[in-house]
Formats: sequence, structure tokens, C-alpha cells
Amino acid sequence: MFLGILRKAMVLLCLMALGLPASLHAASWELEAIKGFPVYLVPKTQKNHRLKMLVPGERVLISPKKYGRWRKLLVTDSEGRAVKVWAHVEHMKGRARIRKLQKEETSKLVKELESELSQVQSKRIQKEQSHNLWYNSVGLGLSLHVSHLQWGKRTFQLSDETLWTVSEVTSTTYWPSLFVDLPAWSRSKVRFYIGYRTAEFEGESTADFIGTKQTSFSQTFLSLGLAYKDYFKKRKYWWGFGAEGAQGQKLTIAYDNTEIPVSNDDLPLFIIFYVAAGYDMRLTNHLFALGEIRLGTVYNQDPRIYFIEGALSLGWAL
Repeated sequence: MFLGILRKAMVLLCLMALGLPASLHAASWELEAIKGFPVYLVPKTQKNHRLKMLVPGERVLISPKKYGRWRKLLVTDSEGRAVKVWAHVEHMKGRARIRKLQKEETSKLVKELESELSQVQSKRIQKEQSHNLWYNSVGLGLSLHVSHLQWGKRTFQLSDETLWTVSEVTSTTYWPSLFVDLPAWSRSKVRFYIGYRTAEFEGESTADFIGTKQTSFSQTFLSLGLAYKDYFKKRKYWWGFGAEGAQGQKLTIAYDNTEIPVSNDDLPLFIIFYVAAGYDMRLTNHLFALGEIRLGTVYNQDPRIYFIEGALSLGWAL
């Protein structure tokens, strides 16, 4: 009801701005273009002030008042908005027919204006909601991640059968990934990504026949991941979850600053699950800044590794 009252008020304001009666039961004047002629945003005939050309058969409202050599009209622009414009009387000669509308015609005209205004507003809202938003576009991008991992005390054996006992260790590293985002259902998106994950664990460890020393574990992984994102009503905030497989590519163990030899059999495979939340911000028509945070676990390690990650991405909407 409120929107109906607002639309009617806007129509009446347009009529009043044109100098026409605002009452629904009052008479108005109509101009019908017989031949094309230009209308201007200001009462000047320079080309840069021209809004459009009225085409033959086009009907618009015209003010009964005269402003010297100019007349005031109410037309619609390319986006369907009502605009007050000016027409020069010399341009109108032989090209326009003016008549007084009956009261019933005026009432009908106002209702038609209200209906058109409602449709324009509805289309504009839909356009604002869907125009080049990240959630409904195919997108490509690059991400930079920062990961903090925590791994509890554990005992493991390398391929040479050396037994290691490692204290609780942590790792904070940065790593990149490439991704493609694809629209899925109504307000959701699916992401496929490939990354070059790293981990740098440091702590104390005890090895057979050696004793307890400061130890670091440097690892790199090639990871493939899949994530699901569900957007809230504003289409900028989202939550989701994902899974990732990260195959070890390199492992370096430094025991008291001495590198320990390892083989390919010692390279780990991480199976990762996480939940996430994020925000999309448009920078230009197609360029977006995307932020997210993840909480998750490396499921196939004993004890499990828990992590928190942040990521900042630049994405291009196709």
C-alpha cells in the first residue's frame, strides 16, 4: 500500500513540475508527434542538450503554458523514467498536434503512468540486484592464503624405519591458488581450485639413538579443492564448506639444523575438510575483491591437524 501511495505521489509531482493540474479529475493537454522533432533538457537548441527525438505517433503530456518560444513536455527517457523536457515552437510547426484531454482520459493517463513507473522501479531493482554480482557470474581469480596449523604430539616412522616422537607444533605460511567460480542454484556457487600449499612446522622431537633436539618440518603440497558457497539475501555475504586433497611434493626435515634424508614414500597426503564464510566487494564493473575465512581439519592425520585460514582474492566476472 505504501509503495502505491509513493508511486502516485511521484506521478503527481511530475505533473505539477510540468505545470499541469495534479488532480486526477482535472483536464490535461496531450501532444501527438506527426513528424519527428527534437526535445531538449534545457530551453537551448545546442546538440549536447538534446535528450531524444520524438517519433511519429508518440504521445506525451504538454504544459498549457507558453515560455516564450518554448513549450514544456513530459516524456520518458531510454530507461523509462519520466523527464521534463523542452520543445521549440519552430520545431513543432507542422510536426505536432495538441489537444485537450477529457477528465476521464486524464484519470486513465495517470493510472497508466503509475503502472509504468511501477514496472520501471521493479526492473531497476532487479537490475541492481543481479547486475554483475559475483554470485551469479562465472568468475576466474587468484587467491593468496595465510594458514595457521596446529598439530598435537605424535609418534611416526619414516621409510628407513626411524621412529620419531614430535612435540606439539604449529605452522604459519602463505600460499597461492587459482580458482574458477560457477553459479549453481538460486543463491549458491561452486568453486574449483588448485593451489600450492605449504607448511613449516617447528618444535622438539626425539629420534632413535639421537635424543631430543629442535626440529623443523618443511612441506609443500599440490592441492585440488572443491567448495560450496551459499549466499545470503544481500548476495554479498556467504557461508559454505569445502574439501581438499593435498599431495606432498617435497618434505625437508631439519634435526638440530642437520637435514635428515627422506624418500618419496615419506611424502604425506592431506585430506582436508573445512567450513568457511566470506564477503564479495565489486571494485569495477567486472573486477571483484573477495575475502574469506576458513576453519578446518586435516582429517587423515593422527592426531588431526586443526587450522584457521584467511584468503584475499581478486576475481574477474566473465
